[in-house]
Amino acid sequence: MTDTVFLTIRLPLKIGPLDRGELWEDPLDEILEAEELGEVSGGGTMMDPDGGILFCDLELELADLSDDRLDKLQDAMIRLGAPRKTQFLNDDGESLRELGTVEVVGIGLDGTGLPDSSYEDFDPDSFNDEILAALGDGHSYGGSEAGERYTFFYYHGADGKQIEEKLRTFAATKPIGEGAQFVHLT
Repeated sequence: MTDTVFLTIRLPLKIGPLDRGELWEDPLDEILEAEELGEVSGGGTMMDPDGGILFCDLELELADLSDDRLDKLQDAMIRLGAPRKTQFLNDDGESLRELGTVEVVGIGLDGTGLPDSSYEDFDPDSFNDEILAALGDGHSYGGSEAGERYTFFYYHGADGKQIEEKLRTFAATKPIGEGAQFVHLT
């Protein structure tokens, strides 16, 4: 693109580069290309001093930052399930908009402190599928974050309290769910 401007979309998500690319960069780039709005030119993950993820960014190259273009981009982000507190930032880091309609709740599974038997039959993909079935329609998987002791799996939906209740109920039925932690990102 010639004569372009850059826009950062800051997502209040604790997901790594692979999930960020699969869940956000690639689908958004397809929309931007189809609607001739611009393109995703990169992304990043901001880490805290202890190696945890603080948030992630999508970098966009656009023809301009007109209200019309930002409205269309906002609509695209809402269609993709933008979490509350998502921001559009200009090159100076100034927030142009805050948007999002989805709440994000994580369940953290203890990866080191449980009896060995708790891990024997654990399959993250099956666990994720079972959680999505328990959450029901209107919910989606939002990526994961592996920490030193806990691995968090994040889920998106309209009601964070309801998501946490269902996650707690589900965790109580699984050996791997013992001592699970729950966090709200939005």
